[in-house]
Parts: sequence; C-alpha cells; structure tokens
Amino acid sequence: MEGPHSNRIKHIIDLVDLIPFHADSQRNILDEKITHVLKSKAANEKLREEEEAEAKKKAHERDCLACLHLHGDLKMNYLEERNPAVIWKSLRLRFDTARKQTLLPLVSDEWSKLCFYNYKNVTEFASVLYSLK
Repeated sequence: MEGPHSNRIKHIIDLVDLIPFHADSQRNILDEKITHVLKSKAANEKLREEEEAEAKKKAHERDCLACLHLHGDLKMNYLEERNPAVIWKSLRLRFDTARKQTLLPLVSDEWSKLCFYNYKNVTEFASVLYSLK
C-alpha cells in the first residue's frame, strides 16, 4: 500500500517491533489492531478513488450533453448544473409538457373524428390511425 501515510505506518510498525512484550497475546492484539487500521485505510483510499472516478464520469457526461446536444440558449440555462440526471429530468419535464399541451388536443380531435366502422378492414383503419401526427 503506497500512499501519503505509508512511511508513517511503516515507522509505527518498526516501533511496535521494538516494544518488549511479556505476553504473546498482547502482541497479537496489537498486531490485529494495526492490521485492521491498515485495511481500513486501504479501503478508504479505494472508496475515495472510486468517488473521484464517478465524479469525473458525471462531469464528462454533463459536458458531452451540454456541448454536443443542447441548443445554445439551453446550454446557458443548464451550464451550472453538475448532475446529468437532473439535466435530463428537467429537459424531459420541459419538453414533454410542451408536447402534451400542443399535440394532445390536436390528436384527440382527430381521433374523435375517426370511426372504426367507416373502414372496410382493420389494416386500412390502422394505416389512417398511424398517419396521425
């Protein structure tokens, strides 16, 4: 385990080796504590590395989304947001609402004008149905 504290930990282990113990059980307990501390430090470093990698991945996704796919006016609105999931959610809310408000009344009106019994067969009805906006 190489890290910023590795020299200090090696020095502590060397000092522990110099301490005279009268009982082997005390030595074993101290060895177990040191091993536990070393393992927890290694786990913490690994978690920190994973968090940094996740943060870099999110930043890359956000930058790709903003730079490649958004219109210039929208880029300015969402530039400060760091989490791409929040950007997607707000875009979905913005545009799904607009689509439902504009297209739904038109399609509902056309649907009400359609009557299944005006067509000779289901295929003809389906072709007209799918030609709706």
